[in-house]
Amino acid sequence: MKRALFILKRRQDYTQDPSYTASPQIATGMYNSSKFVVDELLAVGIESKLEIVVDNNDINRVVHEYKPTDVFIEGLWVVPEKFDVLKPLHPKVRWHARIHSEIPFLATEGNAMAWITGYLKRGVRVAPNAPRAYEQLVFLAKQLGVSRELIEYLPNCYPTDFQPVNLKEESDTLDVACFGAYRPMKNHLQQAMIALKYAHFLNKKLRFHVNAREDQGGQSPAKNVRAMMEAVGAELVVHGWEDRDTFLRSLRDVHVLMQLSMSETFNIVAADATLVGTPVLASPEISWIYPVYGDPHSVDASLYALDKIMEDPEFFVHGNRIGLKLAAQDAAQRWEILLG
Repeated sequence: MKRALFILKRRQDYTQDPSYTASPQIATGMYNSSKFVVDELLAVGIESKLEIVVDNNDINRVVHEYKPTDVFIEGLWVVPEKFDVLKPLHPKVRWHARIHSEIPFLATEGNAMAWITGYLKRGVRVAPNAPRAYEQLVFLAKQLGVSRELIEYLPNCYPTDFQPVNLKEESDTLDVACFGAYRPMKNHLQQAMIALKYAHFLNKKLRFHVNAREDQGGQSPAKNVRAMMEAVGAELVVHGWEDRDTFLRSLRDVHVLMQLSMSETFNIVAADATLVGTPVLASPEISWIYPVYGDPHSVDASLYALDKIMEDPEFFVHGNRIGLKLAAQDAAQRWEILLG
């Protein structure tokens, strides 16, 4: 039986913000993504553990203590040269670097390709969580002359103990959420424009809900969303980076969640909305969503899709739940095959 260890690097970039209701680590999507996999593996009897370390130099300690057969580094934060030290110290361990983004998103991380190719040249497995990224990295491995077996498709697990659908009551105000860290490819400004236009169409006031965190170039999108909302007199509701229970309550308290990203893999925010029974307007980037999509580049096409969803939101919640459950079942099977 395999024994899996998942390792995250401790985050320290917004610890001084008093608005956060969770620790800066456990409020991240990557933490939740890792924890959901660990929970799934434990549920089927596969020993698994999630550890948070300070930096590269702390990896050896947790691997030595837990003695895993497989180590999964969550995200791109370990320099490739570190494996020149770790692999001889733990010769029986299979090392995996999990990639949580598509290639366009990786372009915002300056070391992404240097590190991914560095991992592959050292025999470290690279595990994207999306089929497109998997196919592209298989091609890259071939160009490097390394085995395609070093690339493994390991999608996100997600719990599907769905809560009762509890749609927010109609009022003279439309509550729209566009949660997630501000980043250019998350497309917040375009979604704010769509929300404004839909509220105008309904002759309602708009409350537009966002998270406060700005990273990877997110300062400009955040400033532009705020400026537009202030100029037209719409209400911008800024949520701290909330713990999971608080965040799920925030999702229950809006009429619709928008996730019209230009690049996505799984999207835990959309899954969380689906869990609590809130409808989602998403781009085709989220593959498990019921196939009535908005267009991240077209306000009018997105308005048409949004209006269709809001005509029968419960139908679309149930449609999303079917897709999410199938995706979760597929992910669980893949992880069990790898570690069973």
